[in-house]
Amino acid sequence: MMSSAAPFQSPSTVVGRTKERAFLHEAFVQANAGHGQVVLVGGEAGIGKTTLVRDLLQDAGTAHSICLASQCYDLSTTPPYGPWLDLFASTPAIADGPQAPAAFAGGSLGAITDQARLYAEVREFVTEAAASHTVVIILEDLHWADPASLELLRYLAPRIGSLRVLLLLTYRDDEITRSNPFYQQLPQILRESGGLRLDLRPLTGGELTDLVRARWRLPAQQEEILVRYLSGHAEGNPFFATELLRALDDEGIVRSWAEGAAPAEIDRLVMPSLVQQVIDYRIDKLGSEARDRLAIASVIGQDVPLELWARVASLTESELLETVEAAVDSHVLEAGRSGTRVMFVHALTRAALYEGIFPPKRRVVHCQIADALIEARSQNPDAIAYHLVQAGDSRAPDWLITAGDAAQRSYAWLSAGDRFEQAAALLEASGGSEQTRGWLLYRLARLQRYRGGRRAIEALAEAERIGQRTSDPLLETDARYSLGIFQLFSGDFGQGIANMMGGIERMETELDLTMIGSNERIPWMADSLPSIDRRSLLASDGGIDVLRRAGMHHRRGGIPMFLAQAGRFREADAIARQFLEATADTPALGNWVVSAKGHCHLGAAIARVHVGDPAGAREHFEAGRLLYASLDHHAVMAFSMLCELRESVIPFSTRDVELRRRLGREASQALSRAAGSFPEGLSPERAMLVVHFLDGSWDEAQAIANDIPTHGTVILRREVVLTVAAIARAQGRVADARAALAQALPLGQATVPGTTLFSESTDVMIIAADLAIDQRSLVEARGWLETLDRWIAWSGATLGQAESQLRWARWYRAEGNDAQAIELAHSAIELARNPDQPLVHIGANRLLGEIAAGAGNTGDARVLLETSLDLAATCQIPYLEALAHASLSLLMAQIDDNERARMHYELAMPIVERLDLTVPRQQLAAVDARLAAPHSTSASGLTPRELEVLKLVSLGMTDAAIGDALFISSRTASQHLRSIFGKLGVSTRAAATRYAVEHGLA
Repeated sequence: MMSSAAPFQSPSTVVGRTKERAFLHEAFVQANAGHGQVVLVGGEAGIGKTTLVRDLLQDAGTAHSICLASQCYDLSTTPPYGPWLDLFASTPAIADGPQAPAAFAGGSLGAITDQARLYAEVREFVTEAAASHTVVIILEDLHWADPASLELLRYLAPRIGSLRVLLLLTYRDDEITRSNPFYQQLPQILRESGGLRLDLRPLTGGELTDLVRARWRLPAQQEEILVRYLSGHAEGNPFFATELLRALDDEGIVRSWAEGAAPAEIDRLVMPSLVQQVIDYRIDKLGSEARDRLAIASVIGQDVPLELWARVASLTESELLETVEAAVDSHVLEAGRSGTRVMFVHALTRAALYEGIFPPKRRVVHCQIADALIEARSQNPDAIAYHLVQAGDSRAPDWLITAGDAAQRSYAWLSAGDRFEQAAALLEASGGSEQTRGWLLYRLARLQRYRGGRRAIEALAEAERIGQRTSDPLLETDARYSLGIFQLFSGDFGQGIANMMGGIERMETELDLTMIGSNERIPWMADSLPSIDRRSLLASDGGIDVLRRAGMHHRRGGIPMFLAQAGRFREADAIARQFLEATADTPALGNWVVSAKGHCHLGAAIARVHVGDPAGAREHFEAGRLLYASLDHHAVMAFSMLCELRESVIPFSTRDVELRRRLGREASQALSRAAGSFPEGLSPERAMLVVHFLDGSWDEAQAIANDIPTHGTVILRREVVLTVAAIARAQGRVADARAALAQALPLGQATVPGTTLFSESTDVMIIAADLAIDQRSLVEARGWLETLDRWIAWSGATLGQAESQLRWARWYRAEGNDAQAIELAHSAIELARNPDQPLVHIGANRLLGEIAAGAGNTGDARVLLETSLDLAATCQIPYLEALAHASLSLLMAQIDDNERARMHYELAMPIVERLDLTVPRQQLAAVDARLAAPHSTSASGLTPRELEVLKLVSLGMTDAAIGDALFISSRTASQHLRSIFGKLGVSTRAAATRYAVEHGLA
């Protein structure tokens, strides 16, 4: 029995998707109960993502939820935060509810002076809204989202777990390529939020049958014909299948069967461009006039403001409404709630209309749309620029620059760089101003300096060449200077400093030509941070005038920071001192000199730290950050905090646990505020890596370190390299530790001082030496320690000398020369007294205690080990506490103080298990062996010490590991093993192990 021949309607319920609907329903139930959920729905175009989401909205509607939705669009250039602007613009009024964030109010992007504050405002809005309702937030087609929007999403997604919020995200999985910003963010969003990922697959044959039955009740033969038709041409895509059924209904084919026509296979609509044909067929039924009007709407975008459509198409209100009503009835458009805009039902519908326009006519329409937006004073320069680009209009570069300016001030630097690059390409293609193109390349490259990659290097090189060709010394020299900065942030200090200094020297030999003299160029050379407006950039800068009279260019202030990071501490301090003295009493400093003075303070601070003046360094760190704060220069503020944390607070103020945690948090917040200038997906929590390492939050540290494979800047790479290598070494994963260290020093011991980040390189040398000593690769370890000493001497640093002496003490102990090891450990302690370096004291006292224990000086050993433990506990470093507890446990077991041995064992073991520590686990195994060993010679003639060694052999430990566990040298361990072999009459470790097992000794 067939249904009546009513107009075709899409099924009111979702066909198939039983599992996916169940998952979504459960997610909504959980969100409604206060357990926020994140669900990502992926699949190809037309696979049913939006239908599935709308099905859930019926549940949300009956539960009186607040539903906020937005979409990203492909054919128009989305501005920074585009989907969030759309979402808040469509937010329904909530009685006594929260206000939309100020930057997103009114549907256009307002001033963003602090990204972290913006993120917090979004979170506050969601939190307040969820206090009285369940909030469903839908962001569709995220494969087209801009990087700034994705960073905000990544911030919000992990923070809804305790809220009544369901965050639904849709994307096309076939659109996700490596160049797509969402490619990097998707796994991070899933991991950090614990989200659910639903990948929609094509409908099965049975589900296509259900789709047919949702519309008609047919005899088996006719039903099979329809399902076979859909299977052959829809390829399981619900949108395609629905459109095919709609076309069949329009053709009256099924109705003809009801009227007695013989059922036959359907081939009328089978053509290569099947979907295009289906859509064209439906649109053509509206008439040519309506099609032309809808074509203009398709050029405007997926979301079509009615006022703009009417203006561009020259439609009266009645003509517009007539077209809209017909298109809605034909399932081409759907009306928005506000009544001021309409949307195409599917991106494929819009694309079919758009591609059907004769290209020359399409260009004209794009131009008309741009003119209408300009005339209406649109606040969306991205849309204007997009339409002008598509129109081939000569105004496109100027509007792309305007859009880039706006994006840059929002810290959406990737979007800004894209706009500048596009403008430069248009100028090159059209033969426009080459000088302007050079400055655009310069700008986009500077925006890439915290991201890495070849793109910026090539752009700066071309900008320098253009500066030469166009006789623009300011462009030429600043491009060379900026190339140096980019290379320095990328870790190439040798070439970077050479280029930076070369640019500065050229500027200072041609001061009059290279001073900023053009009002047009001033904003282009600045970082255009949120707090810097054009007026402040153009204001007179007394500092520049003072420096000019002294023969200095203001760019010279940028070099001390990098000289200090390269280990050239004396040079850094001298230049910083000269620059700061020259501008000390100058009133009305402008942004240029303020920024340069900040860099001078940071360079001086790093230099003071490494020559052993942490108090003086702190003054410079604080002075520099005050200057950076006045400019909203959050990225460099973060770098300053990380340098202070890693190079000053950790070695000198280790006891001040709250200080290191506060600095880590503040650095993380600063990175978050400048997130748009870093690679997509890079976690601001990288700033917390060293804090997590010391605090023993190693799983969290590993997850952060693995966020993305790129680092953006050498400062952030250092945090990953040193943390990953230190954890891997502590856990006995030697290959992983070496691989991490190789990222920083690929040339190893052949690396030339001054060509890399000094602090990272010397710390890498220390870890590499420790690794080699652990493995008894003493030749390699000596090489690393000699390299470390050579670098320290070259730099004139005092920081690092005590650490070096401590590693030499470990080296001599591994070689079996305890006397030399003791002398060097005491030397390390002496060097670490003023200023105090607690980490050196912890390590040196533990080493001396273990040497004393091995020599039988148990009283001295206990005092030394307890000193190490007490200091590690004061500094709240669980890893070092575990090492001291394990050594004390073994010491107590050796003197038969089993109660204290067991106490230290029980204090150490939870840390050892949680952090998966190798060396203390071996020591605690030795404690087990000692406590289990009889106190007299065994039947086999083995002494208690030999019984300990036998048990450790049965655990698979090497001679070196046994030596470390028992406070003896590996050579002594080998001697004990030979004695065991002789007494047991065996010749292999395997045979000795079998004996231990058979006699209950293992």
